[in-house]
Amino acid sequence: MKRSNPDELSIVEVDYSSRESLAKAVFGAFAVLSCLWGLEEAMIHVQQRLLEAAIAAKITRFVPSDYSVDFTRFPSGYNRNFDLRRKFHGVAKDVIENASKGKEPIIQFTSVFCGCFMEIVQSGKFLVRFSDKEIAYYGDQDTGMDFTSIEDVAKYTAAVALDKSRTPLKLHIAGAQVSPVQLQTIASKATKEEFGIRWLMPFWLLWIVSWFLRIFFPGDKDDVAPLWQNIQYAYCYKFVQPEPELDNRRYKNISWISMEDILREGYQAFVEEARQLDKTKDKASKKTNKKVKGT
Repeated sequence: MKRSNPDELSIVEVDYSSRESLAKAVFGAFAVLSCLWGLEEAMIHVQQRLLEAAIAAKITRFVPSDYSVDFTRFPSGYNRNFDLRRKFHGVAKDVIENASKGKEPIIQFTSVFCGCFMEIVQSGKFLVRFSDKEIAYYGDQDTGMDFTSIEDVAKYTAAVALDKSRTPLKLHIAGAQVSPVQLQTIASKATKEEFGIRWLMPFWLLWIVSWFLRIFFPGDKDDVAPLWQNIQYAYCYKFVQPEPELDNRRYKNISWISMEDILREGYQAFVEEARQLDKTKDKASKKTNKKVKGT
């Protein structure tokens, strides 16, 4: 996707196997934002070609497809998808150093780390369970986590792309920094329902579960997010604490979406979906009763 004028975005067809095609597509841009999603081929090889194309086109800044917790702060081997991103960082460092030939880096490489997307919590399947009106957590109920809405990540990343000043290697943002016990209070307030809190298991047991599933139920080899991988995401919160210094204020025009707002919206959608399901069941029941009476 490329902006052809200040008011429009255009979709450009490219050959991701060709550095020349990629360089032509990004030519004239100020920054390249990678939003690739996949396994080794996409996250390392294709993203490397995209970085090399950005360098060839003399792009000022490259933002890799991270948008997650800061995986550089915990050991490798605990999350396959984070390990792929970590490996790409090493590849990118070599590519940039080789292209810079001992001088100042030829391109600015800046990651945006945002914690967990709020929408995952909003779904009512992770941490917050709307159906059971409870917060279900692993580890310690007082351990905080960073959360940011997808919308705010997009706004912030766009601001990074347009930043005329030099950007650092990492930028950390969070729309909310909350622990499970704090989330209990927020969910109760947002939904006007009393939420409980339930400990599921310690982190060490969660790791054994993910290991077991990976060995015996690995899923499709091309699946980016099989069940064991999703459990690895949850396990990695063992290593991640809320960022002590956030870069939220770097760009002044972003109004951050709160966890309370996102849960209120998610719960309303949950209630409406349940209402529609009840209507469907009621109609099906009436049809069944009519058939019974007819016989």
